[in-house]
Amino acid sequence: MHISERKTSLYWLSFVLMLLVALPTPAQTLSGSISGTVVDQSDAIVPKADITLTNEATGETRRTVSNESGEFVFTAVPSATYTVAIVVARHRREHHESPT
Repeated sequence: MHISERKTSLYWLSFVLMLLVALPTPAQTLSGSISGTVVDQSDAIVPKADITLTNEATGETRRTVSNESGEFVFTAVPSATYTVAIVVARHRREHHESPT
């Protein structure tokens, strides 16, 4: 291979590499997840709690329910400021005595 052929080959190789670098690639996403465990004041796990995630800028909301371990997760959450609200439906315990 002559010097001029080598230079031409290097130019083509450089050109191809530049094209490969310039091709679109998957961008880094600006999203994440928000997860946690719902517990009460005594640190007891709270299953089946209603959790609402609200984007403070847009007002968009997403809802989920905590699992039996009190855990919840919101996935693919765009980067923003959020408010998390948790509502626990308390069932009134009823005490029934057997008639004597």
